Amino acid sequence: MFTPPPNSPICDIGARSGPSRIDSLGFSQASLLLFFGLYIFFFTLNAMFPVQSDDLGAPLGNLDSMIGSYMHWNGRIGELLKVWFGSCLAHTPYFPFINALFGAAFLYLFFALIFGRFPSIVLADLATIALILFVLMAFRAFGAIFFWAAGSLNYLWAYCFILIYLIPYRIFWQNPTTQVGFSISKILGMFMLGIIAGWSSELGIVLIICQIILLGYGFWRRVSLPLWYYAGILGFVVGWLILYMSPGHKARAVGFFQKSGAYVSISDFLAMSLRDKFFRWQRVFGSISLYRIQVFTLMALWWIYVTHVYQALAVRIVIIMLGFCFIILVGSVYHKIVGFLLTPFACLFSLYFVYTLYHANKRIMARYAFVIACIFAMYFMSIAVTLQVGLPPRAMLHYGLFDSSLLIFVFRIMGEMYSHKIRVLWQKIMIVVCICFGIFVLMACADMRLKWERMLASIVTQKAMGATDIIVDKQTFVSYYKGYTDWSNPGSDPTQWPNTTYARVFGVQSFIAK
Repeated sequence: MFTPPPNSPICDIGARSGPSRIDSLGFSQASLLLFFGLYIFFFTLNAMFPVQSDDLGAPLGNLDSMIGSYMHWNGRIGELLKVWFGSCLAHTPYFPFINALFGAAFLYLFFALIFGRFPSIVLADLATIALILFVLMAFRAFGAIFFWAAGSLNYLWAYCFILIYLIPYRIFWQNPTTQVGFSISKILGMFMLGIIAGWSSELGIVLIICQIILLGYGFWRRVSLPLWYYAGILGFVVGWLILYMSPGHKARAVGFFQKSGAYVSISDFLAMSLRDKFFRWQRVFGSISLYRIQVFTLMALWWIYVTHVYQALAVRIVIIMLGFCFIILVGSVYHKIVGFLLTPFACLFSLYFVYTLYHANKRIMARYAFVIACIFAMYFMSIAVTLQVGLPPRAMLHYGLFDSSLLIFVFRIMGEMYSHKIRVLWQKIMIVVCICFGIFVLMACADMRLKWERMLASIVTQKAMGATDIIVDKQTFVSYYKGYTDWSNPGSDPTQWPNTTYARVFGVQSFIAK
């Protein structure tokens, strides 16, 4: 296994030398200009989006409504913020300004987590931001996360809290020097931030496992860890326990998923026989249909590995094609049966590739491959600890982050193999593709806004004619952009939610979309 040299920071993977502390992440005027451009994009999306589904007609909540959600529905801190003020805020002109800020900050924070610095207006950074944004826009639940209020608070805002929490650790491991002094503010600040971050997602257990691994690495390398480091971990564990022990969290899981067999608790899973555990994991991994990027990454690594090891062209072609066939069969054709083997195999192969590159004195490529192996390991842990079948796409944002990270480091490995001109060409292509797809998303959102306005006009006309049973075109809620929706829309049954909510908000007896 690859081990960084003693004088080499474990997280030194940035495009250029990064800062060593959180207060110097490189947020320059140029970086601010890029942030403003992203902000305008997200603001336009949020401003065009009409309030609907869970957010429609939502009142301003209070402490009792938050407690009610925690006890009977959902204990996630984002959901508590939603029932307190989030859905009500969506009806005000302030929400697009606020939510767009979280959208742009999300990209910046994720970039900073990867590279230990904020992006600047250089071609490599612009291409990286474009790649991340493209993967997220191609993600099926982009709209439900970035401009639907209920989804934004539960996922976009929550993940921003988690990223803010992780960045001090990322910067520390960039240059793990001994820190002197005792700061109560840092200790309490990281403890409180850890509680909020741990409270934000059930998948915080994966980060807890990663923190334990890093603690072990720190003890092994005899790194002096500051007190805020431990305080942050303790706070995160406390926050995650607050979420996991929520009565509403359990009640919601039982009511919606456990009866169908889609959900089992950790205690139920531990009580299963070894055979039942195996089939449960097989079902969970088989239900995930997000292996395309993993398959591409593994194929790219296999191709790079074969070209490094074998010299004869004919041998290269045969071995590459055999490997491609195996990867495609496991990751695409038969993934419902043996899909659980793909990610651990990819992780082990990446580690072997690290060993090969390291001994070939290709240290930069080895470092990138090591990060890819870590991403595959986190991918595997995230699926394995879920234990739930049929997650809604908006609950899979972390997979979108894993996928974009895999692509970033695969392309960086390839960048070490080819000339500067080829790297520049790819970076320009990525930026152009992202801009074109972004225009497509904007056009789709504008189209959906026009449909919504036509629906409102139709409702006014029907009410003026004395109708109390309103019928609207179901195409009002259907977009040609697959990432637009991941929420409940009205159907043909007027007695079912959200039809009942639409009827109440528009002041009619019934509401039907057909």
